[in-house]
Amino acid sequence: MPSPSANLVTLRPDLEKSFEAFDLEAQQLGFIAPKVLPVSEVASQMGNYGFIPPDQVLVAGDDTRAPGANYSRVTTTFKGKTFNCQEHGREEMVDDREAMAYANYFDAESFAARRARDTVLRNLELRVVSQLTDYDVTNASGTHLFVPTANKTAAINGANGNAIAVSVAWSTPASSVPVTDVLNAAQTIYDNSGSMPNTMVVNWEQFKYLRLTTSIKDQIKFSGLDDPKMPVQQAVEIFKGLFGVQNFLVAGAQYAANNQMQAISLASIWSKSYVLLAKCATSADFRELCLGRTFHWATDGSSPNGTVESYRWEPARSNVIRVRMDSDEQVIAPYSAFLLTGVVV
Repeated sequence: MPSPSANLVTLRPDLEKSFEAFDLEAQQLGFIAPKVLPVSEVASQMGNYGFIPPDQVLVAGDDTRAPGANYSRVTTTFKGKTFNCQEHGREEMVDDREAMAYANYFDAESFAARRARDTVLRNLELRVVSQLTDYDVTNASGTHLFVPTANKTAAINGANGNAIAVSVAWSTPASSVPVTDVLNAAQTIYDNSGSMPNTMVVNWEQFKYLRLTTSIKDQIKFSGLDDPKMPVQQAVEIFKGLFGVQNFLVAGAQYAANNQMQAISLASIWSKSYVLLAKCATSADFRELCLGRTFHWATDGSSPNGTVESYRWEPARSNVIRVRMDSDEQVIAPYSAFLLTGVVV
């Protein structure tokens, strides 16, 4: 029979504070999911929501009013969708003897909390990226993720589609034309949605080739972009202006594709084959056209960055550290995005 303390859970804001430095580490590691599908708080664990497609907003009708007459009116039709937040979490055990043995070197509980949180955030990244790049798979409504409408599912790699190969692979920096590829993608987003993209996502290898691309260096001579000593953030700022986006995200996160106790096999979460250009949410207003959102339900104690709790597990003389969150990540308007494929081969 377990001891009574096994059922007592304590919130650990002290450990959450220790994440402040780790937040910077996470950003440097390249977790991009919360920026591509920003968090929207919801009042219930599951429910309905509506969004307005561009054909309901961009209509130019007659707005002329004669004296004594009524103003013209229009009825906006919302498209209905549902969300269902799922709980995600990870636990780490901190043995009393190990905690005391290493007390002079590191805080075992803080380290365990960071490891648990890293797993939760890394899995979030994997879920989001799988939605954003698996463009051959249909979503719950029966439409492909990266075509503008259901009746254009055959156009994934052709005109009117929003997933197409780059003209020359960016891994050929002497002849590739990334700026042209991105401008063409931006035009397609504009044609499909009436909005310009504000976010571009590349992975670390693609970022490396962009810094070496001849056509780019010719446009920004003497910027020092190809100097390996240039800080990453400085190069990111250059690319923001070059590609005309507010957010230029380098998705550098990796994951171990092997099972535990096997030889490590690291893989990039964001594939080198894809570059994403998208109009991402800038507000909590569901009427804003955007690629998608992360629905977060806080009522059960969840935090978007992971709620930290602990409880005592006396049979093993250990404290158990748990990090958890409740969320549902959804692509809402795929026509507000474009997926460049075959980027690095």
